[in-house]
Amino acid sequence: MTASSDAGRSFADLHCHSAASFDSLADPRKMMAKAVRLGLTHLAITDHERIDGARAAAEVAPPGLQVIVGEEIRSADGDLIGLFLREVVPPGLSAAETAAAVREQGGLVGLPHPFDSFRSSGGSQASEVEQKLEELAAMVDYVE
Repeated sequence: MTASSDAGRSFADLHCHSAASFDSLADPRKMMAKAVRLGLTHLAITDHERIDGARAAAEVAPPGLQVIVGEEIRSADGDLIGLFLREVVPPGLSAAETAAAVREQGGLVGLPHPFDSFRSSGGSQASEVEQKLEELAAMVDYVE
């Protein structure tokens, strides 16, 4: 099934890192080509603490694919994702401050990998996770 056979529906990946991020070697042009082949209509490039890679990709996105400029932000309370950003949100703010900074730009706030036991924002803090997730859930627009 492709996006073109589903008129009116969107297919999105809301958490991808490009070569602009320290943890990826992915070429943005190849990412976009693969997204189109998979039938995605939206691709959020959410590099760590930067948006320049996503901005550059958005400028050359192929027809039918909207690149969403995003950022994975290391808040003092764990990672958050900001989507539809115009400016970088600095790391180290509290989760509430980070969410507010994203929303000031008209963006959406996401909670990435909340149950990943190998990440500081996820299940590695098992005794605190349930309470922390409840607090974060009130601040976010979506959970990965």
